[in-house]
Amino acid sequence: MYETVSDLFTGICDAIREKDGTTALISHQDIPDRIAAISGSGSGELYYIYKSGEEMNGHSMTIHGTISSKKTDGWIYIHLFYRQVLTSDLIQAVGFKRVGMTILANGNNSTNATRFTNFLLRDTSEIYKSGNDWIPVENGNTFLTSNIVLYPDTKMLMSGTVYIDIPDGIEEFYIVIDNVNVDLYIEELWLE
Repeated sequence: MYETVSDLFTGICDAIREKDGTTALISHQDIPDRIAAISGSGSGELYYIYKSGEEMNGHSMTIHGTISSKKTDGWIYIHLFYRQVLTSDLIQAVGFKRVGMTILANGNNSTNATRFTNFLLRDTSEIYKSGNDWIPVENGNTFLTSNIVLYPDTKMLMSGTVYIDIPDGIEEFYIVIDNVNVDLYIEELWLE
C-alpha cells in the first residue's frame, strides 16, 4: 500500500521501467504513453510494419536497387544482383523487445564469393549509390547489425522467422536491410 501520491507515482514508474527494460526517469506527461506501449506489446498482438504485400500502421518501406527488386502481391523481393538496400521510415519502439521477420533467402543462385544479408537498426536510413550498388552511409549510428545470411558461414537457403533483439535503451530506429548477391523475399516485418 502506498502512503503518498509521490510513492504511488514512483511505484508506477518503477513497474514501467521493469516491463520495458529501461532505467531513465519518466516524466509524468509520458506515463500514459509508456503504459499504453507496454499494454499494446504485452497483449500478444504484433505491431506490423509490413504484412503480406501491405505496409501497415502508416509505415513505408523503400527499396534502393535495380528494377528487378519490387513489392509484389505478398512479398518485398530484393533481387540478388549487385548491392541493394531496403529501408524503413522511423520506427517508434518504446515497449517492444524485438523485431521479427518472415523471410525466404536464397544465396545459391550466385557464385560470387561475397554474399550476405545484413539486418541493421540505425539512426539514419540514408544510402548512396556507387556504380550499380546502393550502400548505407557510414555516418550516423548503427545500434545493431545481425548477419542473416553470410557466405560461407550460414546456410545459403533459408526460410522461416528471424528474430532480432532490440538493444536496451533504443526507443526509435530505422530498419536497414543490406543485401548482396542473395535473392531475398520478406513476407512480414513486425515488432513484439
